[in-house]
Formats: sequence, structure tokens, C-alpha cells
Amino acid sequence: MCDLHAWISQQIGTTERLAVKAAQCTANEWEAVCSLILTVRTESDERVAGEAVIESSFHTFDEALLHTARHDPAAVLRRCVADRKILDLYKVTKQIAEQSDDPNVMDLINAARQNLPALTSVVRSLAEGYGWTENGHG
Repeated sequence: MCDLHAWISQQIGTTERLAVKAAQCTANEWEAVCSLILTVRTESDERVAGEAVIESSFHTFDEALLHTARHDPAAVLRRCVADRKILDLYKVTKQIAEQSDDPNVMDLINAARQNLPALTSVVRSLAEGYGWTENGHG
């Protein structure tokens, strides 16, 4: 099984880089992209490479604009920051939980051990949003 923390960190990084690039697009560039998606959707009768994009593309320009507004680069970058905070908490909690039974910090170790399963579930759920499956990465 792939290291979940490393995998999702890579996915967040990819999402972050794309959002930074998208933030640099002008309104005219966004309009051109949306128009291209609509053109492919309405004019293509044959199955072509990129079929998934065609199947999940928009039916109207307004739908494309609404999607873009909901996924604006600034919001995507905020979600990346929030996702990294969850991963950092998971990493620290896991490191503490895996410590030997040091009597000076047993309360902290026990708390980490008790919370790690729930936090692992949160991280797996977060990873699913980036394409992770129980069989490995997406």
C-alpha cells in the first residue's frame, strides 16, 4: 500500500500548482476555455480522446461560469492550505502514537494513540476527494 500521507501531499501540490496557474488566467482566457468545452460537447458525435471531459462538460456557458466561480483559484488554494493542516495534524499524531512508552509523556502518547484511528479515517476521506481508493491511489 502506498504511503497515504505522501500520496495526498503530492495530490494537493498538483492541485495547488494548477490553481496558481488558473489564477493567472484573464477573463477572456476563461471564456475561451469554456467556449472550447461547449464546442467539443455540442459538435462531437464520435468518441474521441478526452471522452471523460466531454461527458462531464457543461451544457451551457452559464453552467461553465457557475462551475468556474465555485472553483475559483483563491478558494482552491484555501482548501489546499486547510488540507495540509489536516495532514500535518495526522503526521504529528502518528509520530507521537508510534513512540515508545516514555513515562514522561504517557498522557500525550495515549491521547495520540486514542485519536489516531479517527484522524486516519478523516485523512482517508480527504484523500478520496483527490482520487484515492482502498486499492491504492487513483
